[in-house]
Order: sequence, then structure tokens, then C-alpha cells
Amino acid sequence: MEGFDYVVLFLAIPVGLALADMAQGLSVAMRRRGEFTIGWLTPLLVLFILVLTSILLESFFEARDLIGADAPVLFVGLVYTFAFYVAASFVFPESFEPGISLDEWFMEKRRYSLGVTSVLVLVTFFLFLAGRSDTVSSQPVVFAIVLTAFLIIFFLPIFFALRAKTTRGATIAMIALNGLYIAAAASIVISR
Repeated sequence: MEGFDYVVLFLAIPVGLALADMAQGLSVAMRRRGEFTIGWLTPLLVLFILVLTSILLESFFEARDLIGADAPVLFVGLVYTFAFYVAASFVFPESFEPGISLDEWFMEKRRYSLGVTSVLVLVTFFLFLAGRSDTVSSQPVVFAIVLTAFLIIFFLPIFFALRAKTTRGATIAMIALNGLYIAAAASIVISR
């Protein structure tokens, strides 16, 4: 077993648990949808996390030649997947009380679910740039443009979703966010 395979095997457990937790929440919400309001925000958050997970797994696979099974990699991976699990655990409430609105739940807990997820996106992006430090140092202007574009394009909808005062504003931001990340995932597939 190579280092990358070991790391993937080791880190797949918390990621799988996080995805299973979200699937369980979605399943309960669908089965009991007459008892409370599902709304749009929580399903959009689930979609965002699924698309983001796909992109991150793809990026992780692309970096497989750089990944070894040493303590720093395992520690960073554990912290990352631990944070991912915690973020995913806030997508749905622990118990679905009659009359609860999942849009209200999202508005209350979005800093944990969407906020932590956005920090993970940022960490991944900077790790990606660190892996290309020779390009960054040789072309600082290009680096600055890419960094600025990434932060504006991919973090503006997250910022608006986190700061929205109304569910309508948060819904619009989440639709834009999903559109951008689905387009990014499609561009990765098309570029092959």
C-alpha cells in the first residue's frame, strides 16, 4: 500500500461519516416533511457540500504524487476531516421538532455549517497554491490576479449567504454559490 492509499483509507472514514450524517438528515426530512417546513436553504447547502466534496476529492487525487503517509499529512488531514464532519453535522438539526423550519435552522447555524466549510475551501486553495510555490514566486502578478479572482468569485456568494438578513437573500446567495461551484466542477471534467 502506497502512502496516498493509506492516507485516503485513513481519512475516508470521517468524510464518509459526515456524508452519511447529511444523508440521514435528508432522509428524515423527506420522510417527515409534513411535520415541518423544509424550504430551500438546507437542500442547497447539502448540494453545495456534495459538489465541494467532489471537487476536493478530485484535487486530492490530482495531488496524489505529492502526498505521503507521514505525521504532518495525517494530522492536517485529520483536522481537515474533523472540521468537515463538524460542519456537516450542523446541516440538519439533531431532532426534527414539529413546526420547525429548516430555513430558520440554516439561518441560525450557517456560521457552523457554511462558515466552517468555507474555511476548508480557503485552506484547500492555499494548500494548492503552496504546492505550486515555484509558479507563485516566478509570476507574482499572475498569483495576485488568481488569488483576487478566486476570493471575489468563489467567496462573495459565501459572504452574502453568511451575512444575509433574510432567508430570501440567503437563498439567492446559495443558488449563486451552487451555480459557481457546479460550473467549476464541470470545467474540471471538461478540461480533461
